[in-house]
Amino acid sequence: MGNAVAELMAEGKEENDVRTALELLIVKHTLIAAKQAQSNGDTIQF
Repeated sequence: MGNAVAELMAEGKEENDVRTALELLIVKHTLIAAKQAQSNGDTIQF
């Protein structure tokens, strides 16, 4: 979640709906972490 908040702050854009932007970034960074884990041979179960 830290990466998502950092990215949101780095953009510096005024969003009408900051919560939605943050939720989308959390999903983005969760998918990035899952892809990295999978490429390292870790098991991901949904």
